[in-house]
Amino acid sequence: MKTLQNQETWIKIAKGAGLAATGAAGTYLIAYFGQLDWGPWAPMAVAVLSVAANMLRKFGLDHG
Repeated sequence: MKTLQNQETWIKIAKGAGLAATGAAGTYLIAYFGQLDWGPWAPMAVAVLSVAANMLRKFGLDHG
């Protein structure tokens, strides 16, 4: 098991948390400004938007 003592590991954890927060914030903003009620699908919307945020980040890094 890897230890969480090196800086690289903490940076990866922070990036993952940031991506998850981006997806959650995106879902909130869409619901708030679009007056949408996700109902029981809210967790799925957060997951999809988090993946989309990661794809955009990867695309920007690879092609930017």
